[in-house]
Amino acid sequence: SAYGHIKVTTGNGLSLSSGTLSLNAASTSQVGTVQLNNTLTSTSTTQALTAAQGKALYDNKAQAYYGASAPSSSTGKNGDIYFLIS
Repeated sequence: SAYGHIKVTTGNGLSLSSGTLSLNAASTSQVGTVQLNNTLTSTSTTQALTAAQGKALYDNKAQAYYGASAPSSSTGKNGDIYFLIS
């Protein structure tokens, strides 16, 4: 068997009482632990997006065109939507 030592520094949502280490739940205004959420439909402010869903967002992000003239047929691909901003 091997024994180790962990030094605990309290603060930032971490507390130590009677040998029990506690972490606060995170929120938009408080540091702490979060539960992972593997959906793109949640509106939770206390759960974190997984890497898999972050990649899904990146892979399917809207492609934007910004330019001084109307886009040509070679600018985008079929199904692209363009907006005129004046």
